Amino acid sequence: MRRLLGRPSPEEARPKRQYVADALAGIARARAAGFDRPMVVAVWPYDPENPFQDLLMRRADEVGIVPVGMDRLADLDDPVALPALVGLRTSERAIVVLHLHWLARVLRGVADEDEGLERVTSFVAALDAFRMAGGRIVWTVHNVLPHDTDHPALDRAIRKAVVARAEIIHVLSAGTVEAAASEYEIPDDKVLHVPHPAYLGAYADPVSDADARRHYDLARDDVVYGFVGNIRPYKGLDELIEAFEAVTATPRSDGRRRRLLIAGMPTQDPSVAEALERARRDSDIVVDARRLPPDQIGTALRASDVVVLPYRASLSSGALLLALSFGRPVIASTSPGVTETVGDDASITFPAGDHSALVQALIAADRLLAPEAQDAALAAAQRFDPDEVSRAFGRALRDRLG
Repeated sequence: MRRLLGRPSPEEARPKRQYVADALAGIARARAAGFDRPMVVAVWPYDPENPFQDLLMRRADEVGIVPVGMDRLADLDDPVALPALVGLRTSERAIVVLHLHWLARVLRGVADEDEGLERVTSFVAALDAFRMAGGRIVWTVHNVLPHDTDHPALDRAIRKAVVARAEIIHVLSAGTVEAAASEYEIPDDKVLHVPHPAYLGAYADPVSDADARRHYDLARDDVVYGFVGNIRPYKGLDELIEAFEAVTATPRSDGRRRRLLIAGMPTQDPSVAEALERARRDSDIVVDARRLPPDQIGTALRASDVVVLPYRASLSSGALLLALSFGRPVIASTSPGVTETVGDDASITFPAGDHSALVQALIAADRLLAPEAQDAALAAAQRFDPDEVSRAFGRALRDRLG
């Protein structure tokens, strides 16, 4: 799909302050479309490999919003970079907004608490300078705290600081405020609930279900559970493998073979490596542990009957919307994002970390194998049409920030 946020490929070095030039070009387009006061939305950190941010902003131009991507932490605390962007507020009569996403980037790679504290202090100072210059702040909450955080106190402090400074806290599920309450308070008057967009059309879909199965050497009548996406400890792959082994210990009465397909890029965490080693010893499990190019993600999904999301903790899940966008029902641990997104006609939920419940969910998946369940999954995705979600988000930014 077309990238909206003016970001070169990950391999290219982004020229410093290039996003300012991107903003100026967008402002000219917005003025030509009749918007006297364009709104520049600097998206940080911009992830070019995840279509989510582009989907959320794909209809922004309809209300005079100019999205630009910022991908470096240095862009926030550089003495030149952000002031050059916020300077557009005066020179171009633009509203300038910093839209924060995954705040885990602030502490990425820190060696210890002291370095982490320095990073937090610098980050908060950059936010304060931005606001003092007239900039506005929006934060999209993807998780209560980062998954597998090594510095929970610092991560909590970052989020409290952002909540205090942001004018809008964008939540993807209505249950976010309650879920976050034990870590930090989100004031009701700052909350904006716009759901996660589906990934309809965002990824290539070049193969048939039959071709996808042939790619992974899966039989046409195999019952295939899919675990698709980046493999991280919090996603519960080890628990899924254990449950799958329990289920396959008893053959199906109809003779169909149960299979588990694991497809995605693993992290370097030892627990992930151990889970994959265990999986490779099981002839019923297919392991494709690598970064999946965007045009191959659909192959893994098409090869699956049901996508399993056994996450230990989650607010909202892009993987859920991705599965539904390919018409794949899901088995998922209960979370606000799941219960607000898909019904029983295309899902089975279970309490996170409950081994017996996951085993029973895998067994009960037979009811999700019918074409009607696939139709219900796709219908669920269509309720979160990315164009309509983007329009709702853009209108809300305009209404609340000018």
